[in-house]
Amino acid sequence: MTKAQLDAMAYELADESAVSDIECHCKRRTSLKSTHWYDLECVDVADWKWVARAVVYLDARKRLRRHPDNPMQVQILEVPNG
Repeated sequence: MTKAQLDAMAYELADESAVSDIECHCKRRTSLKSTHWYDLECVDVADWKWVARAVVYLDARKRLRRHPDNPMQVQILEVPNG
């Protein structure tokens, strides 16, 4: 395995872990347009450190969109090309 392949795998694993933390620990809400949002306010205190880390990571990777009326609700975006 090359360094580039290892780096790509590391990003993929980190992305999947962060997405999973949000999907597992946040309440999923559906808007009138059938758009899914994850509510960061409905996280158990014991799980918050995992969710907070996932939010920081996915924000840095440009993989989160905040709800325009409630920034504590997020959408998980697909991995950008390139």
